[in-house]
Amino acid sequence: MTLITRIDNGGIWIIELNEKWELTPDISPSLDAKVILDPNVAWKLFSKSLRPAEVRDQVSIEGDERLGNQALNLLGFMA
Repeated sequence: MTLITRIDNGGIWIIELNEKWELTPDISPSLDAKVILDPNVAWKLFSKSLRPAEVRDQVSIEGDERLGNQALNLLGFMA
């Protein structure tokens, strides 16, 4: 699965789940689901300030929709 957030300068952050979540420079050609979301939506969603149902219309899921929807339940943390 791949999570993609688009940033203001036109670039993107790509995070892929293989054995673990990793920041990667390229999108893998063989993936089950791709989740594309705005960085402002992403940080609020993954910090639980917003719930998946509140942002679903702002998220694009390509491929396995069930798997992509599960990614909306991720929890991020900062150390």
